Amino acid sequence: LRHYTPDSSSPKSVPSTVLTMTEDETGRLWIGSFTNGYGWLGTQTGEYHRAAFSYGKSQSVFDLRMGKGGNLWVGTLGNGLQRFNIMTGKMKEYKTDNSGRSKTNCLGNDFIMQMETDSEGRYLFVGTTTGLSCLDLRTGRWDNVLGTNQLLKGSAIRAIRYRKDM
Repeated sequence: LRHYTPDSSSPKSVPSTVLTMTEDETGRLWIGSFTNGYGWLGTQTGEYHRAAFSYGKSQSVFDLRMGKGGNLWVGTLGNGLQRFNIMTGKMKEYKTDNSGRSKTNCLGNDFIMQMETDSEGRYLFVGTTTGLSCLDLRTGRWDNVLGTNQLLKGSAIRAIRYRKDM
């Protein structure tokens, strides 16, 4: 067990407020933080490498999930959902549609608190501050149930657990 301590004088230091962590297939430890976005920690060197992308209006990363094909799912508090492919460096953003049109194929809310995939890796369940959204990873579409893209509307979803046997 190794302990990493934030050092404000070093740009390669781990963030001071860590909210989430996940490990990729190469053994890199990805870290999401409250004020410093996300990046990965070289566990052998102890150096932190902040991901370089446009953080928009929020640098808070509340949840990270490793998916199939090297996809790292990044849940931000205010900047929606991002899929970052760690092998290619390509980024795709998913945000709510604030145009006033029907919200049927978009993320229900840009304030993400928790994510979970099903055991087959087909669905990504996204808990937001206003409900639960579900992305079909095969089609790239947000599931529309009962005419809405968000279940449990009005409820902050702070935890999600998927069980195949239910």
